[in-house]
Amino acid sequence: MDHANKHIETISVEAAKLALDDPKVTFVDLRDIREIGAEGMIPGAFHMPRGMTEFWVDPNSPYYKKIFESDHKFVFYCNKGWRSALATHAAQDVGLKNVCHIEGGFTKWAAEKGQITEKPSGKSPAEKEGIYALLPFVVNPKILPGLKMAKCGSATDVSTRLKKTMSPAKALMKWRRR
Repeated sequence: MDHANKHIETISVEAAKLALDDPKVTFVDLRDIREIGAEGMIPGAFHMPRGMTEFWVDPNSPYYKKIFESDHKFVFYCNKGWRSALATHAAQDVGLKNVCHIEGGFTKWAAEKGQITEKPSGKSPAEKEGIYALLPFVVNPKILPGLKMAKCGSATDVSTRLKKTMSPAKALMKWRRR
């Protein structure tokens, strides 16, 4: 993390607040969809799961997102600023030039009374981006109707419920038939 911080721009929450109304600034929320659902997000932020950074930002990737073609300044943030520091560094490594991250992340943003909105309704980013098709090992709750993700408290709970619902081989065969 220290290595990343030496090579990236870090802005304060106060500077981020000032940039919020700038039409040439795009905020990018790197948190998990469950964090966004529970805590809200910065208004107008684009959601990009941290694990997709290199794929969505790299113009040579088949998963590249055109939002990163713009001449905007991109302000990355996560919960505490750790994931966003690493994502900012990774984005620079694949060619994104005008990018920074918020020191202290969304936690500090909320503590310093930054604007917060609820997550947009509709399809989850995973559904919109076809994550379930790209990553077959991710459990799609629509394929496994007996598995209620919201009621599972841990990965062990998910695994146990999955075993009770159907065998992994049967789940994989069902996934492949889609």
